[in-house]
Amino acid sequence: MSEQRNIEIGEKLRAARLAKGFTLDDIQQSTKIQKRYLNAIENGDFDQLPGDFYVRAFTKQFAQAVGLDADELLVNAPKEVIEPTTDLSNSRTDLDNVTRTGMDMEPTKADKIQSFVPKVIIGLLVVVVLVVIWVIANSLSTKTNSQQNADNSSVSVSSSKVNKADKIADSSSKASSKKKAAKKDKPADKEADLKIADGQVSGTGTSFAVTGADAISKGHTLVISSKNRTWVTVLVNGSSVVNQMIQAGDSKEVDIPANTTDVKVTSGFATGTSIQLDKQDVNIPASSNLTRNYNFTFAASSDAKGDN
Repeated sequence: MSEQRNIEIGEKLRAARLAKGFTLDDIQQSTKIQKRYLNAIENGDFDQLPGDFYVRAFTKQFAQAVGLDADELLVNAPKEVIEPTTDLSNSRTDLDNVTRTGMDMEPTKADKIQSFVPKVIIGLLVVVVLVVIWVIANSLSTKTNSQQNADNSSVSVSSSKVNKADKIADSSSKASSKKKAAKKDKPADKEADLKIADGQVSGTGTSFAVTGADAISKGHTLVISSKNRTWVTVLVNGSSVVNQMIQAGDSKEVDIPANTTDVKVTSGFATGTSIQLDKQDVNIPASSNLTRNYNFTFAASSDAKGDN
């Protein structure tokens, strides 16, 4: 690539990253590419990368992480970048799961620290487990002694108390029966008749047809969860209602008002995203794309179809 082309690619990637609200640390975590290489790519200094193979591979991963079309970004790259070859005979995989072609073969100080930390954590866990076992054993021993003392000092129960206990038990039984009957007669929840069809995949989009008697006439609840830190947007009938970062392990609940016919969810890290609609899990097809759109079309008839 020419120097000017390198700079243009780096500027596009930086602009896309900032637009998503990501830091270089976020990109390093999602792509497993060292931050120094990401910084070199943004500065157009591709000579800092291990070789032509990694120029394309790293740039493509960077582009996917910020939602750009990697193939379009590298469309004018020279042949040695499009069809790269590299000698991997001396390669190795570091602790950050990045393969390097014979570079930095000696373990760094950071590598040594990272290899030592798990041992310390395991040792602390063993100590905690032993302490918990001791506390439980001591508690059980104390409880047993107290029970024995209570049994030795117990007295006979009078017939009046027995009758009172019987009445209480009978009353409790009747109350329980009434609760079960009331629960049995309770009408089904709103999500019981809501049907979510299997997703129809097209490009980076997946469409779901949502049908049922109350699909449009009543409101719904959408819950978006993510195993990874990701940027999420939600459009309801074309209007933006959510545009924010969801932290790893967190979820975002969105109220969908009545008379909604179209909901669009976009996730910047689709591989770790899950969605529930009215407590029903949405069957999301597996995808290698980092960024993905999920379109929900609501219709009262059972033959409704989703749009991509």
